[in-house]
Amino acid sequence: RMTTGGNGAPTFVHADLGSFRSVQQAIASVLEESERTGLRIKCLINNAGIWPTSNQITEDGIESAFQVNHLSHFLITNDLLPVMAKPSRVVTTSSLAHAFTTEPDVEYNDLNWRRNTFDSNANYGRSKLANLHFARHLAMRLDQSTPSIKSLAIHPGLVATQLFREFPVPFDFGRPASLGSVDDDEEKEDEANAPLIGRARGSGNENPLETLVSTVLKTPEEGARTLIYAALAPQAMVMSGSYLVDCKARPVSAAGRNVKAAQRLWDVSEQLIQEKVRLGHILPGEGPPSEKAAAVAAAAASPPNDR
Repeated sequence: RMTTGGNGAPTFVHADLGSFRSVQQAIASVLEESERTGLRIKCLINNAGIWPTSNQITEDGIESAFQVNHLSHFLITNDLLPVMAKPSRVVTTSSLAHAFTTEPDVEYNDLNWRRNTFDSNANYGRSKLANLHFARHLAMRLDQSTPSIKSLAIHPGLVATQLFREFPVPFDFGRPASLGSVDDDEEKEDEANAPLIGRARGSGNENPLETLVSTVLKTPEEGARTLIYAALAPQAMVMSGSYLVDCKARPVSAAGRNVKAAQRLWDVSEQLIQEKVRLGHILPGEGPPSEKAAAVAAAAASPPNDR
């Protein structure tokens, strides 16, 4: 989302990760800037995420959390690898929620919930497992082709952000303290109020449930620490393929260690991007998607009566 110009000033590039068209435009802007200036990316951070509470399909025909949390990052990373510096690293925000998914071979089948009843927790957990599988599988591939580029996954902790904006009060920590229906006039009034997380940490206006929930949450600044460590720690202090929690490497769930499922995710993602975006660039040394990848993606996206 942000690159740094030669004078140190940030340059913002807009990207709606729920739209491949928007993501492609953002990628093109970054590639053009890199070609114009000769600058290379020292760290690519895949951090955007949503937790929808209903089954929402994007304009590209894909379940929103899977596209925003994983597929768009997959596209961005693959297209920007040619302008990554050496050494550099790719950091992807996963979550402890990756453990919500215990059968990844099955879960990567019904991506749009056509055969199963939608489950918000399982859906979000699958997208976070995809983040973890992507980061670890990318690390393996880069180790074979470009070992100076490292790939890591992190869990930031439970953070008071807009991730919970679709949840009922008091879990919507991204909204201002004044809650209820929001129209233009109310929004103006709300902007003057303290954020819920600040109010719940001792202003005297909190309710008991807000206080209870807020005591276990990290502030955005606290939640960013592991991400910053993964991005900036000396190269010798981080191992590619690691999963970091509180700035330390931690073990992942059995599902997270499933190499077969990670390969399946890569095949599905590669083919979906190929179909939806006509992606021209694939990782260095890689050929076009295999027949196996095409078959896997077709099975993942097809409705029940097509199988």
